[in-house]
Amino acid sequence: MDQRRANLILKLSDGDSRVLPVIHALEKLTRRDEVYQWFISKKVTGERFYKFCAEHRFSWLSIAKTALSALHRENREIRVGRDVL
Repeated sequence: MDQRRANLILKLSDGDSRVLPVIHALEKLTRRDEVYQWFISKKVTGERFYKFCAEHRFSWLSIAKTALSALHRENREIRVGRDVL
Protein backbone atom coordinates (compact mmCIF):
# COMPACT_ATOMS: atom_id res chain seq x y z
CA MET A 1 0.00 0.00 0.00
CA ASP A 2 1.36 3.38 -0.93
CA GLN A 3 1.28 6.53 1.19
CA ARG A 4 -1.50 8.16 -0.87
CA ARG A 5 -3.91 5.28 -0.28
CA ALA A 6 -3.00 5.19 3.41
CA ASN A 7 -3.88 8.89 3.69
CA LEU A 8 -7.21 8.28 1.94
CA ILE A 9 -8.03 5.49 4.38
CA LEU A 10 -7.13 7.70 7.35
CA LYS A 11 -9.32 10.52 6.03
CA LEU A 12 -12.20 8.14 5.38
CA SER A 13 -12.03 6.50 8.79
CA ASP A 14 -11.57 9.89 10.53
CA GLY A 15 -10.52 8.20 13.76
CA ASP A 16 -13.51 5.81 13.90
CA SER A 17 -12.12 2.28 14.11
CA ARG A 18 -15.55 0.70 13.55
CA VAL A 19 -15.29 1.38 9.80
CA LEU A 20 -11.92 -0.27 9.29
CA PRO A 21 -13.34 -3.77 8.57
CA VAL A 22 -15.53 -2.29 5.82
CA ILE A 23 -12.60 -0.34 4.39
CA HIS A 24 -10.56 -3.53 4.44
CA ALA A 25 -13.31 -5.26 2.43
CA LEU A 26 -13.40 -2.33 -0.03
CA GLU A 27 -9.71 -2.93 -0.73
CA LYS A 28 -10.85 -5.71 -3.10
CA LEU A 29 -12.17 -3.11 -5.56
CA THR A 30 -10.05 -2.07 -8.50
CA ARG A 31 -11.44 1.51 -8.32
CA ARG A 32 -11.07 1.77 -4.54
CA ASP A 33 -9.23 5.09 -4.65
CA GLU A 34 -12.09 6.68 -6.59
CA VAL A 35 -14.59 5.25 -4.12
CA TYR A 36 -12.61 6.59 -1.15
CA GLN A 37 -12.30 10.01 -2.78
CA TRP A 38 -16.04 10.09 -3.55
CA PHE A 39 -16.94 9.45 0.10
CA ILE A 40 -14.43 12.07 1.27
CA SER A 41 -15.73 14.65 -1.22
CA LYS A 42 -19.31 14.04 -0.01
CA LYS A 43 -18.08 14.41 3.59
CA VAL A 44 -19.19 10.90 4.50
CA THR A 45 -16.31 10.09 6.84
CA GLY A 46 -15.90 8.67 10.31
CA GLU A 47 -19.20 8.29 12.16
CA ARG A 48 -21.21 9.35 9.07
CA PHE A 49 -19.50 6.61 7.08
CA TYR A 50 -20.33 4.13 9.86
CA LYS A 51 -24.02 5.16 9.73
CA PHE A 52 -23.94 4.88 5.93
CA CYS A 53 -22.51 1.37 6.26
CA ALA A 54 -25.17 0.45 8.82
CA GLU A 55 -27.90 1.61 6.41
CA HIS A 56 -26.43 -0.78 3.85
CA ARG A 57 -26.15 -3.56 6.45
CA PHE A 58 -22.35 -3.45 6.23
CA SER A 59 -22.47 -5.10 2.80
CA TRP A 60 -19.32 -3.93 1.04
CA LEU A 61 -20.90 -4.79 -2.32
CA SER A 62 -23.88 -2.54 -1.63
CA ILE A 63 -21.62 0.26 -0.40
CA ALA A 64 -19.39 -0.05 -3.46
CA LYS A 65 -22.41 -0.20 -5.80
CA THR A 66 -23.79 3.03 -4.36
CA ALA A 67 -20.48 4.89 -4.71
CA LEU A 68 -19.68 3.55 -8.18
CA SER A 69 -23.20 4.31 -9.43
CA ALA A 70 -22.86 7.87 -8.20
CA LEU A 71 -19.44 8.17 -9.85
CA HIS A 72 -20.88 6.83 -13.08
CA ARG A 73 -23.74 9.38 -12.99
CA GLU A 74 -21.26 12.21 -12.40
CA ASN A 75 -19.24 11.09 -15.43
CA ARG A 76 -21.48 12.22 -18.27
CA GLU A 77 -19.57 10.43 -21.02
CA ILE A 78 -21.34 7.46 -22.53
CA ARG A 79 -19.02 4.93 -24.09
CA VAL A 80 -20.34 3.00 -27.02
CA GLY A 81 -17.63 0.71 -28.32
CA ARG A 82 -14.75 3.00 -29.21
CA ASP A 83 -16.84 6.15 -29.52
CA VAL A 84 -17.64 8.59 -26.75
CA LEU A 85 -20.97 10.37 -27.02
